[in-house]
Amino acid sequence: TEIYTLSLHDALPISILDADGFVIVSTEYNCGIPPALSNMMDHFPPASFRHRPCGLVIYSMGHSGGARVLTLLRIFVAEFGMYPLPTHVVIPLVHEVLTEDGADTSQSGRFRVNVEKQAYELEWLADAILNQKKISKPTEHGFVFKSYDDPVKVKSKETPAGSDSKEHSNNRYQNELK
Repeated sequence: TEIYTLSLHDALPISILDADGFVIVSTEYNCGIPPALSNMMDHFPPASFRHRPCGLVIYSMGHSGGARVLTLLRIFVAEFGMYPLPTHVVIPLVHEVLTEDGADTSQSGRFRVNVEKQAYELEWLADAILNQKKISKPTEHGFVFKSYDDPVKVKSKETPAGSDSKEHSNNRYQNELK
């Protein structure tokens, strides 16, 4: 019998490494993140997800639609280095809103509108990040998002005697912005 060992990097699915962004679809599990989701993501190094947008779609059979887990997931994905999108999809009473084949039966059509809005934001942010990566320099810690070859140097003025240094500092900052 042969025993094969793989490093975590070798076992990492190419689809995760090649993804420009992610959409996590989750339910609420005992007021928190489902352990299976957390466990699966914890198997991969955070760098596998870093600098990628992440849409969140939350559903439940209750009236809140899993709002508590949405709050937790936004923090959770940020810790992996992903950028949670401002638009999220919350589906309360999922068994009444969606059919088995995924058709939206709600009167308002809010589900479809939010999905389309989130898809647009995901694509927009993924494109922006990819464009930034093209002009950024990779480092051992990931990408440094600076494209400036020569940073602007600002001449500092001495703080006049007897003046409030904080006020002077704020004025100097405002002048630098002009």
